[in-house]
Amino acid sequence: MAVVSPMPASSQIGFHHFGAPMVEAYGQEIIELPVAPRISEEIIYVAVGDIVKESILTIAWALQKSKGKKICLLHVLQPSQTIPLLGTRFPASSLDEEQVKAHRKTEMKNMLKTLNRYLLICRQIGVQVGVVHTAMDSIEKGIVDLISKHGIKKVVMGAAADKNYSRKLKDLKSKKAIYVRQEAPASCHIQFICKGNLIHTRFV
Repeated sequence: MAVVSPMPASSQIGFHHFGAPMVEAYGQEIIELPVAPRISEEIIYVAVGDIVKESILTIAWALQKSKGKKICLLHVLQPSQTIPLLGTRFPASSLDEEQVKAHRKTEMKNMLKTLNRYLLICRQIGVQVGVVHTAMDSIEKGIVDLISKHGIKKVVMGAAADKNYSRKLKDLKSKKAIYVRQEAPASCHIQFICKGNLIHTRFV
């Protein structure tokens, strides 16, 4: 299920609320849950991963090209298929429900910490952004699912790992990017970036 990312209220992040915020309890903390942004062509969605340094140039590129449009980060949490226990890893399907739920909660907290880092970086440069996220076994399918469900019209995402960048790079190298290019709704304009450079555009 796609949701708007809940972030710790105590961090006082410069989160752009596209509407009035709601507040609810999450474990021992009180989190602020912004209302989902109004989907429109004026919002650019930037797909970000678990490793901040690998996505920050993509965000920077989108900000430079945004021309005042709102920016919303898009993230897919891929639940691990194995869970660490007693010094080894077990298939999630072999453990009881409570053990799996505890690990999923840890994964969610780690994801929120990562998204919080993105928001802090954006705040430091004076930019307020929104975040939408979902959980799915396949990251690329999760991106396509978010695009479809929310009627997203503009997406910026990685074309390949930064280490694979060269001036000769003219097409997509990432299997995720190739899948999204092929499967995302035709109504979505997608720009694929590598190391801060535009590699490919899928036009509407």
